Amino acid sequence: MEQVKTISRVKMTHEEWLQERQKGIGGSDAAAALGVSRYKSRFRLFLEKTGKVEQPEPTERMQIGIEVEEAIFQMVKKRLSDYALIHNNQFYRHNEYPWMVGNIDGDIYDPRTKEFGVLELKFVSPYMKKEWEGEEIPQEYIIQLQHYFIVTNRSWGYIAALVGNEKLIIKRVERDEELCKMIIDGEKDFWLNHVKKDIPPEIDGSEDAERLLNQLYPESYPEEIQLPPTAETLIEELNELKAQKKDLEEEIRLRENQIKEMLGEFESGRVSRYQVFWKTVIQKRLDSKKLKSERPDLYEEYTKETQYRKFSIKEAK
Repeated sequence: MEQVKTISRVKMTHEEWLQERQKGIGGSDAAAALGVSRYKSRFRLFLEKTGKVEQPEPTERMQIGIEVEEAIFQMVKKRLSDYALIHNNQFYRHNEYPWMVGNIDGDIYDPRTKEFGVLELKFVSPYMKKEWEGEEIPQEYIIQLQHYFIVTNRSWGYIAALVGNEKLIIKRVERDEELCKMIIDGEKDFWLNHVKKDIPPEIDGSEDAERLLNQLYPESYPEEIQLPPTAETLIEELNELKAQKKDLEEEIRLRENQIKEMLGEFESGRVSRYQVFWKTVIQKRLDSKKLKSERPDLYEEYTKETQYRKFSIKEAK
């Protein structure tokens, strides 16, 4: 039996495509579903897939990435002239694992083996170039490609990254059966035990989870509730971690101060594998106290009120 089924994206509106994506886990969701994404938490992905929060609007950088995709495609086509590169307009859904969906950037055909591979294109910030050095590929993209191998039933592919409009990096990736099994099991758990049962995964310590909580609960009500007993354990663990953090910060500061003492009045120093800098930096900052005192009218005009929730713990009386 054929493992995958497809729908032509040519006949789909953008809204219809979003609805299809909502019915499963796509390649760009895969790392988050497994809890290993640096950019999106499992908790946020759960809320998106269950319709509790809206999908974020594409950023300007994401939109630029979409617009330059054709240029990257043509550059890769020239460099991989032994292969045939073809645009792919299919939306895939795996028959056996129907929660696994995706649409790939393109097909790549090897005439020698008569096999199709997956082509994935990326527009990458120059600040991320170190993640592409040597054989390296960011973990999120490795998982995304392996997800596509499962969904399309293919065993190889190429990922091409245009890094900061400076360098085009092209790397071949082979299917990793062990990793594919982990992806299938992880996505199955996320989809069947959380999304379908409407049971949120545990909150994690990511910055994204923190942003999401601030987004979900932007205002506080002046009432007190009784917390569950587990809160006391968490508070005690938090206090212990903060104490450890303070000790570590002091140890870090000690070593920094010792090196600064060695540098003295000099801006930099060198030892074996390291170069150390302690530079003079001049900054200009607005003297808000002086402005408020001497020009209160301007201070009021250019002061913006912001709102946030402050988290703190103290001993109960």
